Amino acid sequence: MYDDIDLGKRRIRLLSALLQSAANLRLQECTTICNPRQARVPCTPPLDTVSHAVRPDALARSADGGEPLPAPKPADTLDGVLIDFVPANPQVANLIAVRDLVLDSILTGAVPLGSPLDVQALAARAASRIADVRLGLEELVHVGIVVRTAEGYSVTRLSRELIADIDDVRIELEGVLTLRFAKRAPEPRVEALGTGARAFRLVVEDSPTPWRLQVAHDRFYSLLAHSAGSTTTEDLLIGLYRQVSVLMTAGLVGRERSRASACELEEIHRALADRDAAAAAEASAVHVRRTTLAGLRLLDVDA
Repeated sequence: MYDDIDLGKRRIRLLSALLQSAANLRLQECTTICNPRQARVPCTPPLDTVSHAVRPDALARSADGGEPLPAPKPADTLDGVLIDFVPANPQVANLIAVRDLVLDSILTGAVPLGSPLDVQALAARAASRIADVRLGLEELVHVGIVVRTAEGYSVTRLSRELIADIDDVRIELEGVLTLRFAKRAPEPRVEALGTGARAFRLVVEDSPTPWRLQVAHDRFYSLLAHSAGSTTTEDLLIGLYRQVSVLMTAGLVGRERSRASACELEEIHRALADRDAAAAAEASAVHVRRTTLAGLRLLDVDA
């Protein structure tokens, strides 16, 4: 009984922290996007909170807070769902190279969780400027894969206890979304969610890089959350995703796992198309658990 009480208290604290984090994040985004020249730190690439895709209308700004770089050209699309961008500017290409270099180093174990990141060494490896490296790292900070420290940057840390709590809360919240979606979403939104599932499949079969998998995966859940019409639940899930972003990405990579993930997202869509909220919630819970297990196998997460 006491274990259940302690578990409940931990989850209440987790939810409270997530609400505060979501409020702070929205305030920070508003300040960065609306007043980039007044920001105390160099303006970083504004991101879509849920999809993590760089916005084409405000892709990136120079490290000194200059004018926006030219918008990229869409690369792969499926019925209007954006999958990735072809960089139209060398600085943007450098930013992407740094981002992918750091993410690949984490997923291959070359840079363990919690390890500090050497900005100068990354600049040398990516043949990029220091300013571009910082922009790439800030993009990873935004999605929760990298954190700022007093010394600079480091890879985020994870614990199995935190992951277990987050998974339980996430499953409950996504169950709320599937219920609201099944009851309220009009048919065009159901079709849009199917497009999101097909977009993830397209990435899996075409070019399943870790970042593109993450973007397409988060886009699917973004469509689900927006169509369910619950801003509070969406904000809480954003906070949860940020805390385990690196684990979620690790749980999608690999040919077999990425294809299995595509099947799992398609199963969620099929259940919602049939307006079966219970089946959709169960399919989503299965996806969460399998993604977590795959991520734990790939990453060396302390107990």
